[in-house]
Amino acid sequence: MENSLKTTWVQSEEKLGQYRISLLNWFDEQRRDLPWRQDPSLYKTVVSEFMLQQTRVSTVIPYFTNWLNKFPDFYSLSQADEKEVLKAWEGLGYYSRARNLHQLSKTAANWKHPPVSVKEWQTLPGVGPYIAAAVTSISLDQPEAVCDGNVVRVLSRLFAISEIFKDGATAQKKLRPLAQKLINSGRPGDYNQAVMELGATYAIVHLPCAQPARFFPTVSRADKETGQIVLRSPAKQKKQPVFGDTGLSPKTVC
Repeated sequence: MENSLKTTWVQSEEKLGQYRISLLNWFDEQRRDLPWRQDPSLYKTVVSEFMLQQTRVSTVIPYFTNWLNKFPDFYSLSQADEKEVLKAWEGLGYYSRARNLHQLSKTAANWKHPPVSVKEWQTLPGVGPYIAAAVTSISLDQPEAVCDGNVVRVLSRLFAISEIFKDGATAQKKLRPLAQKLINSGRPGDYNQAVMELGATYAIVHLPCAQPARFFPTVSRADKETGQIVLRSPAKQKKQPVFGDTGLSPKTVC
């Protein structure tokens, strides 16, 4: 995605800053009220990210609430029997996630201070590049960009990327450097959540923005009544593969 990195507005710190502010302003107003965002903690972030792998937000919410009631912190989870853990996970599927989370808790329960680098987090059970970036940015304020299916969808529209990727993993690997370039280092966790929220909740993306449409190469028009800018879908990509938790049916994804 070298061409996207060379896009004029990406190279302008002023315009890049305006994009970040616009996205965060939208997120501050429109963010969903999710249980792991209420009184946030490292433990809540870790649990939610494990549960959200390949699982819709609407499915995860009741499981997350029940989980917190049974295992409110790393220590209580570390002391639980595996059968009890798997029973609490029952219905979410992919039980290796529960086993890995249980094993991780046994390490985390003994932390005086949690590791802050993605490299350290990726040595833990079940933690790959995405979870490592999500946890360190959201809970530890590290400027590490996430790149999941929702981020792929937003970046593909924003930069009119027409390439059809082999699979989700390939798309995420190729777009990760671009995601990293765009991250807001002042509020990295909120920025990551904002991009994912945008990808998960909008098909035709409406990004409230006070900046002129010329700041965004793929902007088709500025809505005169609302002041919002409208991002058009990538050219030549009518049947774009759908990756990640969109919260939308495939027919509604441009």
